[in-house]
Amino acid sequence: MDKKQSIDYWLNSAAHDLDVAETLLRNEKYDWCLFIEPTHKLKINSSN
Repeated sequence: MDKKQSIDYWLNSAAHDLDVAETLLRNEKYDWCLFIEPTHKLKINSSN
């Protein structure tokens, strides 16, 4: 996996994590939403 593929993987994974967190929030699963959301931020920040 080259650098671009690695970055694309992390960005796609972060987008998925955000989607999951938003779904959990809508369904009032706040504890899991708080667990998932920081992983999204970590992945976005580490790809820059």
